[in-house]
Amino acid sequence: MPGTDDIRRLSDELAREPASLAFITLAGLLQARGEREAAWRLVERGSRRHPRNIAALSLFARLAAERGMWDEALLALDAVATLSADAAEISRARQTQAFLCYRCDRLGDADRYLDAAAAAGGDAAAISAARSRIRERLGDPDGRALFDALLEEGDLTALLVAADGLVTAGRCEAVDGRDVSAAVAAELSVVGDQATRAMRHLALGSWQTIVVEATDAMFAMTPVADGLALVATASSTPVGRLRRLLDRVSERARAWGRAA
Repeated sequence: MPGTDDIRRLSDELAREPASLAFITLAGLLQARGEREAAWRLVERGSRRHPRNIAALSLFARLAAERGMWDEALLALDAVATLSADAAEISRARQTQAFLCYRCDRLGDADRYLDAAAAAGGDAAAISAARSRIRERLGDPDGRALFDALLEEGDLTALLVAADGLVTAGRCEAVDGRDVSAAVAAELSVVGDQATRAMRHLALGSWQTIVVEATDAMFAMTPVADGLALVATASSTPVGRLRRLLDRVSERARAWGRAA
């Protein structure tokens, strides 16, 4: 067990000089003793005082991830990768980001962070192994069940549709069990085509998201590669949740396309 004397000495140092970097070592000792909350409070406060210290940011990211604070951990690792001049350190930060995204099923983000790790000169074998784990997680060669794990009660369907209107992944079944994926994709892809033409004529750039509220359902779609991802939910679904579902479907679609 870490020595009480060391903890007392470092605590006294911080009391005398609050800006001291001793909090990094002290937090590690407290973690080892199982005093996780105390360690977290130290690191949270210390990283605010030292927002450009790589050791502080790395420790903050690790403890934030242990608490399930994924976005905070990812932001801290972004700072590490931006501030560091060491290619190995940058690559480790990006690979850690990929691992965190993999843990919370953000597979598209995980894939992009692996790209960044590779660009920084990361271990090719480790990056390849990580991509293999993403492919195993997706585990759906024909793509029909690709989005099933993302759907909850009240969600009707999620589809990945190619530019020609054909279904690439996902499925949509009618109440009687018929597969109506092709018909739904063909009709809704027309909406995307019309939006593209309208944006071009108005010189407004590319469209990003379309949300359609109908009597019995809500639809949302967004461009993905040379096609689009679309989701449909019950009409009672909050728009914010519909958008989050669309984001997750898009991430998984991009990762699946890369792994295919």
